[in-house]
Amino acid sequence: MVTATRIPTPLERIAAGVTVIDRRTIEERGYATLAEALTAVPGLRIRSSGGPGAEAFAFIRGAESKHTLVLIDGVPVNDPSNPGGAFDFGKDTLGDVERIEIVRGPMSTLYGSNAVGGVINIITRRATDRAVAGSAQIGAGYPREASGRVFASLRHGPVDGSISLESLSRHGSNAIADRLRLNTGERDGFRGQTGAARLGLQPAPWVRLDVFGRQRYAAYGLDGFDNAGRLVDDRNYEGRDRLGVFGGAVTLTPLGEALETRLSVVRTRYVRSLRNRPDEFSNSRTDDRSEGQRDIVSLDNTLRLPDLGPVGLAAVTFGASRRWEGLDTDTSFSSLKETDRSDGL
Repeated sequence: MVTATRIPTPLERIAAGVTVIDRRTIEERGYATLAEALTAVPGLRIRSSGGPGAEAFAFIRGAESKHTLVLIDGVPVNDPSNPGGAFDFGKDTLGDVERIEIVRGPMSTLYGSNAVGGVINIITRRATDRAVAGSAQIGAGYPREASGRVFASLRHGPVDGSISLESLSRHGSNAIADRLRLNTGERDGFRGQTGAARLGLQPAPWVRLDVFGRQRYAAYGLDGFDNAGRLVDDRNYEGRDRLGVFGGAVTLTPLGEALETRLSVVRTRYVRSLRNRPDEFSNSRTDDRSEGQRDIVSLDNTLRLPDLGPVGLAAVTFGASRRWEGLDTDTSFSSLKETDRSDGL
């Protein structure tokens, strides 16, 4: 089933190009980041501005990156603090991801103008059917890479829950080619950490309550320019990025599968900062910080109609939503001018 179309739909019934990357594919191919997993998707191009942790944007079938809508468990996570609202795929790891759904083609009738190019829906891991389940993995590689992840699941009566923790560290990449004269061999490091938790309660067969949270943190090295405007390795230039998604939902199915009503409240918060200190290449100092926040309250209803003969099964969705978005930016810049001084008698 593909859920990026709002109604869970069998893959063969979707009139659009669809690719699904499941958990098994992620582990077998060794994907560590979201950008890596999307590079092999047909009709989708990832453009990165540097090494690990650098900005990476997706372009589906020639559409601009701001026209690709990104969802995490159906929640829009496009960055309101980014010009155009494009989502940065270079920071997210995959330890808590169950599957990734990519729908190529216009989906604006369902999601608005942000989905003209397509939709990418990231489905996170949930509690398994077993009473207690878990997994752990630790790894290391060359050059200077280390990773670790833990997943635990619990189910007891009407209560179920899951928790996922992951850390990924890479310090072996240099975005500047060795042939460039100003290359100093400084490695652009990346450290990504993700924590996610979900708790569910089903007091009756037709009522379910869910609370969930996911926090992602990334720190990464960047390269800059010297006073003459030439690209150089900059050991003092670094960025930090946080993305948090927190919310809750109540799902009602009073008529069984015929009617589903879901009320959800979600807050998404972004914090992005860039910091550069004076060094031998540049005497300027910069501090940039941007913070974006989105609050969504939505009521969604899905009415499944009986078999209509030649038409087959059909469903109608209707509802309402209210969205609040805010943006706060802070930029500071200072330049230290060189001064020559001589004293004499």
